[in-house]
Amino acid sequence: MSIFTIIKKVAGPVLATHNFVLEGKQGSLRIAFSKKRDDVTQYIVFQKSNFQHAMRIEFSTSIKPIPVLGHSLSDKYINKFWWEYDDSNIETKYTIINELLSIAINDGISYLETMSIPELLE
Repeated sequence: MSIFTIIKKVAGPVLATHNFVLEGKQGSLRIAFSKKRDDVTQYIVFQKSNFQHAMRIEFSTSIKPIPVLGHSLSDKYINKFWWEYDDSNIETKYTIINELLSIAINDGISYLETMSIPELLE
């Protein structure tokens, strides 16, 4: 099962409970979820590495389009840029997607809420 199929299956329903919808794949390495908040669109993007079997998660908004990487939102992962997985082991794929999803739920969504207030970015 591809990593993107697992993201849709695992992250999709959880992010939907926070009103994020699947936008789909962006090229061959990224899959995005988005949510509108007033006039701002929030994005959660799972990105696959081009060089290794690894993933990361990014957060951005339509008014702050440069993404913040998930590891920078949690002291627990401060030096972890990529989450590696064994492409032949489906369990490792599920494990990293769940770990990245926990960053989104615990830290990323609140970050996006703050970055969706234009007055705070002036």
